[in-house]
Amino acid sequence: MNANIENMISINDAPKLIATVGNDVTVVLLGEPGIGKTNVLRKVHETLGADDYIPIYIDCPVIGDGDLGMRIPDRDTKQLETYISSLFPMQSGKKLIIMLDEIGKVSKMMGKVFTRLMLDRILGDVPLPDGSIVFATSNLRSDGVGDTIEGHVGNRVMRVPVRKANHKEFLTYLAATGASSVLRALVSIKPMLCASYVGMSQDRLKDNPYIYNPTSGNSTYASPRSMCKADHIIKQSKVLGERLTKIALIGTVGEAAAELFSAFIMMEKDLT
Repeated sequence: MNANIENMISINDAPKLIATVGNDVTVVLLGEPGIGKTNVLRKVHETLGADDYIPIYIDCPVIGDGDLGMRIPDRDTKQLETYISSLFPMQSGKKLIIMLDEIGKVSKMMGKVFTRLMLDRILGDVPLPDGSIVFATSNLRSDGVGDTIEGHVGNRVMRVPVRKANHKEFLTYLAATGASSVLRALVSIKPMLCASYVGMSQDRLKDNPYIYNPTSGNSTYASPRSMCKADHIIKQSKVLGERLTKIALIGTVGEAAAELFSAFIMMEKDLT
């Protein structure tokens, strides 16, 4: 699914949408890499109340059939009974919030299992506790990472494109999570670090070497996810030293962003 930036919701709106309608409709969040889609599970849990729900994260591409449950012979009934994996605490008395991360990258066989879970709230042949929520994440078609959702499934779920946080929204998040002053200053002065390729012309995209560009083939770039990881390096820059810090940043946010980050780290050292 391609997206028009005007028809995308913010990553902050996604938890409210899922908490409100997720019991009846499976929401599939579609967004570019590194914008914080995985973090939505925690936010939905907080929105609904931690005492009533159990959050469950499923990394779809690496999950096999045996990781979810198995059919085991019952000696008395001479039938096969489905035993669900301990990953799903069905007998806890609580409702479940199940996040199917990277649903667009599953194998065809596992796709059938997850499809029934999304559409019928059934795992194998065992229903989820009443009131449980299932939602999923995937990438936009324009991201060029090969995500696909079959047509008959897409018509039964709610596919919602999610936009990247702008620099003001990201700054609010950084302040709340105790990010370094260097990273917050960077984002404040260089809002282009939080720009999105969606809706951006090729000429403008060429002028922004920091962010995700689906045509470049580069897997290392500045995103909310990678910048938060880079902040751990920034906070330890005095211990690591200038050279090691820069190399670590290049491997985390890409060479262009690493040059910028390194300059700000050196600037902070020179400031009183």
